[in-house]
Amino acid sequence: MKISSLKSLVSLSLMAISVGLISCKKNTNESKDHEKIDIHNLLTDIMAKEENRSGVTGIPLTLQCSGYFSSNPKTFNIGKQSKNGEMITDHSLFQIGGNSKVFISVVMLQLEKEGRLSIEDPVSKFLNDKYPLWNNIKIKNILNMTSGIPNYTDENRVVTDILKQFIKFHFKHITSEEILDSVKNKPLLDQTKNKYNYSNTNYVLAAEIIKSITGKDISEEILDRIIKPLKLEHTFYIKTFPKENVKFPNNLIHGYYYTTEEEERIFENGTNIIDFSMSWANAGISITSNSLDLNTFLRSLFSGKLLDSEQLKKLTTLVDQNTGEILINGVNENNREGYGLGIEARYNSILKEIEFTHGGRTFGFRSQMKYFPSKKASFVTAFNSNALLYTNENAFYQNLDKYIEQNCK
Repeated sequence: MKISSLKSLVSLSLMAISVGLISCKKNTNESKDHEKIDIHNLLTDIMAKEENRSGVTGIPLTLQCSGYFSSNPKTFNIGKQSKNGEMITDHSLFQIGGNSKVFISVVMLQLEKEGRLSIEDPVSKFLNDKYPLWNNIKIKNILNMTSGIPNYTDENRVVTDILKQFIKFHFKHITSEEILDSVKNKPLLDQTKNKYNYSNTNYVLAAEIIKSITGKDISEEILDRIIKPLKLEHTFYIKTFPKENVKFPNNLIHGYYYTTEEEERIFENGTNIIDFSMSWANAGISITSNSLDLNTFLRSLFSGKLLDSEQLKKLTTLVDQNTGEILINGVNENNREGYGLGIEARYNSILKEIEFTHGGRTFGFRSQMKYFPSKKASFVTAFNSNALLYTNENAFYQNLDKYIEQNCK
């Protein structure tokens, strides 16, 4: 064999090996991307990482979609309700935090449908001159976080007056009036660059507007308009103490406070917050539920059981979270996230579709709910710690998205 032919043969062989290595690497990556997700193992792994570090003792998760588990909700329960407590069950209750906001928006939109208000109405129409700086703010801007009203729970990462009260007196009853009075004289936030500013004060104000119209507390409106019609037997509005405001206190999951060194510490790490008053949380944070009920609520919302198509369209009309301007075309690959009336929307790059979602956080819990309209898929999950210190939360939710991709029609 000639030297030139030998060189050519060696060259071709190296090319083949090189192509083979690239192909193997590609196949390895593809197999990793399409690796079957095991929910039980996923949750167990988080428990192993977090239990002795951030206090997580239990994780409930409910998932539902067409073609999976006969299209019925499937619930996974991992761990215990507390460090030395009972095992997590389908009846176990957790604080849903900010997921409460869309309940308020549903009540508001139902009232609009009844002709009792318009979301274009200003605050002054219902509360007169009680809050002069807010007189001209529209209900719509309250619900979609473009009001400019300061947040009573967070002020540039500084502990606010209301939270200082709560920290000092864990069992104090804090009223809506106290909350609103604590910020009513503060200037509106600068909206020059971005009109969108997430503020829990908005939903305290929304609840007061509802009360001025109906004469009933927001807890009663949620009970009559949402909880009873949907038969949500494990959903409760907590006015003061969780153990006093739920039907079966033994079902309460205990929540644990943890924080990193970078964050301002409010309580000692490991503090059990289950006996603390929830009055600080007020309308937009105060609901306690289980994963099954919250899943039922979410699916009922998007299937027209609570709002008609016109009101649902208003609920899901989105503002850009970077500018506060209306997203005319909704969310997509270019505009990946927006906020509606108490509900968030994102473009899901794994499922290549929109997801409606919201998260919740209290001093002892983290939770998340998602609904995918195209697949009619949903999931709800929670952790009984306010911080996951050793878990990549985004990666966890991406794995749940992949699970839906693999198992839902």
